Amino acid sequence: MGSTRRWWMIAASLVSTVACGAPARHPCICRIGGVPRVQPASLDFGAVTVGQTATLPLALENVGSMSLATLTQQIVDDATSSFGLARFFGGLSPGDSRASPVSFTPTQPGTLTATLFLQGDGTPESVSVPLTGTGVAPDAGGDGG
Repeated sequence: MGSTRRWWMIAASLVSTVACGAPARHPCICRIGGVPRVQPASLDFGAVTVGQTATLPLALENVGSMSLATLTQQIVDDATSSFGLARFFGGLSPGDSRASPVSFTPTQPGTLTATLFLQGDGTPESVSVPLTGTGVAPDAGGDGG
């Protein structure tokens, strides 16, 4: 019976190594599907007048070994709904990248923060991008109307 078990372990190790390039004792290394990476790692919009919009690009790259077919995107901890993201559509082949605009439209004066989470179909980990901007009250002088 020991011989059968040993052969089974060898076969399982070979299948794991061939399937994803990692030994069977490290199954968490295997990633099937696309794996997202972003640049820059955080976005700071600086000072923006309340009600106005600032936009910064966020580059998404697929660093996985297979196509990135699906991407879960979520902005969290945005109490004032001041941050927005254009959805990444379509797939990304391994090594491909695409930019998408992230927007900041402050709804009140003060420093506002949120976090953008991105998760590809090939990894259980998510990529987090801290978002920061400062809402500035409109100039009271205006046009004098």
